[in-house]
Parts: sequence; C-alpha cells; structure tokens
Amino acid sequence: MKKLLMALFVSLPLTVWAWTPQKPLTVMVGFPAGGNVDNVARIIERALERQGVRSVVENRAGAGGVIATNHLHKAPPDGHTLMLTPTSFIFSKLLDRPGTDYDVVDGFSHVAFIGTVENHLYANSRAEGDVRQILADTRSGKKRYRWGVTNPGAEFTAHIISATLGTNIDIVTYNGGPQAIADLLGGHIDLIIDSGTSALRQHAQEGRVRLLATLNNRKDDRAALEHHLPGVVTFSFFGVSLPRDISPAVRDYHQSLFARALADPETQRELAQLGVRAGSAQSFRELIRSQMAVYAPVANRIQSK
Repeated sequence: MKKLLMALFVSLPLTVWAWTPQKPLTVMVGFPAGGNVDNVARIIERALERQGVRSVVENRAGAGGVIATNHLHKAPPDGHTLMLTPTSFIFSKLLDRPGTDYDVVDGFSHVAFIGTVENHLYANSRAEGDVRQILADTRSGKKRYRWGVTNPGAEFTAHIISATLGTNIDIVTYNGGPQAIADLLGGHIDLIIDSGTSALRQHAQEGRVRLLATLNNRKDDRAALEHHLPGVVTFSFFGVSLPRDISPAVRDYHQSLFARALADPETQRELAQLGVRAGSAQSFRELIRSQMAVYAPVANRIQSK
C-alpha cells in the first residue's frame, strides 16, 4: 500500500499539474497582414504546426499595435491567447500613446524571445559620399540631409544619431515603408532608417539605393555605424507574450513549446530569410526591461520637442 501511495504521489505533477491546449491557440498581431510583424507570425504559426499544435493568426491592427496589446492585457489567462510582440510594444508605452496604461515589463507573461533584426541606414543614389562623409557634413552643417523614418523605432534611432552628432537633423516620419521607399527612390528624402526585413534590401541589391551602414555592434562588420558613432547600436526584436496571470503550468508549457519550435531548423531557415537573427536563451522580459532603459531618455527628448 505504501508503495502504491508513493507511486500515485509521484504521478501527480503529470496528471494534475500538466497543461495542454483545449483549442487552437490564437496568435495576435497588432499590424495588418503582409507586413514584417505579420510575416514573422506566419512563420511561428507554421513552426507550431510542426510541433503538432494548431494555431490561428489574428490581425488586430491599429494604433501602432496598442489595440492588440490591450486585447491581450484583458484576455483571460487560460493559455490560449498570445501575441507576437515587436519592438513597437515598448515605443508606444515610452511615448505615452493613448491606451498604454499597462506595465510593459510586469503586466504580461513574456514567455519566448524569437530574435532580432538589424536596423540599417540607406541612402538614395543621389546622396554623395560614404557614411563617414555624410556624418561629417551633417555634423558641420555643410549639408542638410532629410532622414526618413518608417516606424517609431527608426525615429528613436534618428534622435540617438542626432544627439550623438551634437546637431539637429531633419527627420521625416512615415507610417510604414512603402511611401518612404518611394520618396527615397524619387529623391524627396536623402536617407532612410529601416529594419533589415524591408524591401529596401532588394532595392539595394539592384543598385537603386545604397546601404550606408548597419546599426549592430559586431566588431567584424566594417559597415557598422558604431565605427563612426560609438554607442549607436539599435535593433528591432520579436518575442511572444501572454496575459500576466497565467498559471505556472501554462507558462511551463509555452516556454517548452517555443523552445522546441524555435530550435527547429526549418523555422530558423524561414526566420533567417526574413532577416531575423534567432535569439539566444536570454529572458524576453529582461530584454524588454533593458530596452526601456535605453530608450527612456530619447522618449523624453522627443516629447519635449
């Protein structure tokens, strides 16, 4: 009898505490179908399917992702609703956008870090000189370049560059990439800051625009902007978040699920094709915390203008 009771006790974590989905998972995306965030979500949907887990991508576009974030914030913590969380998640909060009365660090369960995308600086074909010359001309005031930014992250990056150069730069904001790219090709703006998942990569390969610099901190990358502006390193990121009050069993299930899904070679291949560098084992929650600290002073400068 004693052995039987011990066997029942040992089996309790599997029979009582284990959790599995009772219906397809809903992967929310705060942006329209066909964009960079949506493309990553579709890769994740296929990755989950290869793990035998059914999921549905739901686009709740609007307010720079705030609508989807609020929906997640208010969703029942039953483990079936999650969100593909991009960099705009922190920028909307830092800029105090309407509807962002939530805590981006502790108001959610951040269960998986997917990876990062390099930010790039491009120039149109009429902008003369390499990045060193363009930065020198900007700092001295010899030339005034118009810097296009396609999202809040790019805008924050432009302000970091401006502060590091010690001069104001002309920043032109766009709601997404298509119009910004058209203006760059047409010569209406001189430079553009955008992520590596953009169609600009194709234009650069075909010689319509020039890749001036990447904004990473890899010492072996001679195109890194940090060689000319030390400390200027920015990137976009993707992760997976659930409502805050999920149970430990739900958290453990999702962390294990995404660890397997992201380790799948096909998933890594698809992410790499999109320009996403697969993440390490670092905590997504701590990444969000650290990025909030990096960008908070920039937010104050933007809001004071």
